[in-house]
Amino acid sequence: MHTAVALYCIAVGILMTVWWTASLRRGVLRRHDRSRSEMTLHILAEALTATLLVASGLTLLVIGDGAIPVATLALGMLLYTVIVSPGYFVARHEPEPVYMFGGLMMLTVAGAVVLVT
Repeated sequence: MHTAVALYCIAVGILMTVWWTASLRRGVLRRHDRSRSEMTLHILAEALTATLLVASGLTLLVIGDGAIPVATLALGMLLYTVIVSPGYFVARHEPEPVYMFGGLMMLTVAGAVVLVT
């Protein structure tokens, strides 16, 4: 089961990186609905989360149970972001990303439970 959590961490970390790379190319920092500093710090936090997810997922695959504390931390960081991020889309009346974050929230909690039990 830890292999599934490791693969989830790696996949979500890579997808977060792809999401923000595409957003930066589309000019997310030039939008006027958030300040540049707010978006920069948000992207930095997301990049750190994505990096830790990929690293912890790979470490879980390579060394196994010794990586559980770091993987749990990474999933906790992801849980925070999937709880906070939907607010932006709710305010913009865009339900699809909200549903995506809801699904990620359930999978993330399940992954954390697998690691700590």
